[in-house]
Amino acid sequence: KRSFGNKSGLLVKPEMMPGLVYFGEDWPNYVGRYGPKGKVDPREAEQMIRFARFIEQSDPAEFSKRIGEFIDPVPCLRFIALNSILANIESFIGNGHNYYLFIDSTTHKARFIPWDLNEAFGSHPVSGPSSEQMQFSVVRPNADPNMLVERLLSDPKYGLEYRAQCEFLMTNVFVPRQLSARIQNIA
Repeated sequence: KRSFGNKSGLLVKPEMMPGLVYFGEDWPNYVGRYGPKGKVDPREAEQMIRFARFIEQSDPAEFSKRIGEFIDPVPCLRFIALNSILANIESFIGNGHNYYLFIDSTTHKARFIPWDLNEAFGSHPVSGPSSEQMQFSVVRPNADPNMLVERLLSDPKYGLEYRAQCEFLMTNVFVPRQLSARIQNIA
């Protein structure tokens, strides 16, 4: 409620799957992997299923035209860019862990919520040495096939927006001088 203005919607915590996977038309198929929190309204479950189906089955033109019905693309692309820049492999872009997805009952759009970034900065122990993790591609940030990331980044409009989000973060947030001052202040 504090973050989105209301708490009415579907909150899920997907676990250990690359992206948002379509498991057919029956909500019980999703419960184990999507980990719904609280009571699930059947209309919100149907929206989650429609979103997963859309990611996997829409053609490129339809995807480009209609993805805005399911997410606000810019915040989603910023979420992907942030995880990529942080070399956060234990996340939506890596092993499909440590994030929540909230489908707002008013807008019917999904919003990604980061969670537990303790293994960011290339410190996910099962993904190889930190020095290698820090070299993972920001251009192709997902480790496993992740249809949402791949489709967004391969779309000409959203691919450019993703790069703009990376540039914004690198020039406005991840500025060494500013970060060093903040670290010193916290210390």
